[in-house]
Amino acid sequence: MSSIALIESSRLVLRPFEMDDCEAVLEYQSNPEVVRYVPWPVRNASMVEEALSKAIHQTNFERQDDYLSLALVRKSDGRLVGQMNAMYVSEKDQCGEIGYVVNPDFSGQGFAREASRALGSAMFDTKKLRRVIARFDDRNLASRAVVHKLGFREEAHFIDDDFFKGEWTSTFVYATLRDEWDKITSLSS
Repeated sequence: MSSIALIESSRLVLRPFEMDDCEAVLEYQSNPEVVRYVPWPVRNASMVEEALSKAIHQTNFERQDDYLSLALVRKSDGRLVGQMNAMYVSEKDQCGEIGYVVNPDFSGQGFAREASRALGSAMFDTKKLRRVIARFDDRNLASRAVVHKLGFREEAHFIDDDFFKGEWTSTFVYATLRDEWDKITSLSS
């Protein structure tokens, strides 16, 4: 997975972003409720275009601090329903981080979980990682449900640890190890 062409699951394709994705990305990145827990502001069309021009090149996962940003596309009709992100956090500690954003028009259909399972497996398949984490605002109940269903375990709950978008927020950290992931994914196959 040093350079991503695409990752597939039963209903989804995770692929590099394209500039033609601007309109679909704007649908959710301009929504205040969607960006409430993510590290960017409500974006307008020019901000989405600027973000996509960077994301297009975020397809490597070889070294510490590499960052993947992938479009989450429904196979049945080619609709972009969200995005998946992965970061190579630490080479020494063999740790990566996974994240996701789904357009609310497509929420509740299991897309975040399905895409996270596919991306998590691809991350572990690199043989560079022994651990993958997910960090999120503790008020984000949807993310907590996703990581629970993936089989991640809660490792930390930091209280008022981040001054984020003008307020003190608390953070959950969930994680899974490669051997745990192998057991989880073999049970769901």
